[in-house]
Amino acid sequence: MPPTPEPEAIRAFLADVIEVLHETTGVTAVFDLGPGVPREEEITIMIHARGDLCGLSWTFPVALARAASRHMVPGLEFDRAICEVVASEIANIVTGRGATVLEQHGITIAIATPEVGDRFDDTENTRARLATIYGPIDVVFHELAPATVQRREPLVTLVAGIINR
Repeated sequence: MPPTPEPEAIRAFLADVIEVLHETTGVTAVFDLGPGVPREEEITIMIHARGDLCGLSWTFPVALARAASRHMVPGLEFDRAICEVVASEIANIVTGRGATVLEQHGITIAIATPEVGDRFDDTENTRARLATIYGPIDVVFHELAPATVQRREPLVTLVAGIINR
């Protein structure tokens, strides 16, 4: 059975995520030990992986995706599709950079393209949370195969739609 992420590995991963999140979006985050409560306006991104984990899922507040959009592309008009693309890109960046940190703790993963989906309500996997002024960011380290992602629209279609605007 693949290794379960140890608390030290999770802390190191999240410390890297906090740094990368601030660099790429301007958003400041801190560790949060509060309970995971679904929000009305949220976006969940699944990053499937091969190796010691089968994936990571991220749940971001829509307000954070809007703020990140303004930081990354000033003057961009917001809609749900743009927020999903931005949340997908954030998840991809922080997971990719965080994979290096996990590897330093003996957890090796190769990540796949992000998918927009619904919140994963599983309790069998390791969870972590960061707090931001826009609301909490939840991450689940999927040690077992996650429930099937319910896709809304392929990410490539969303990106193409934004580029063609």
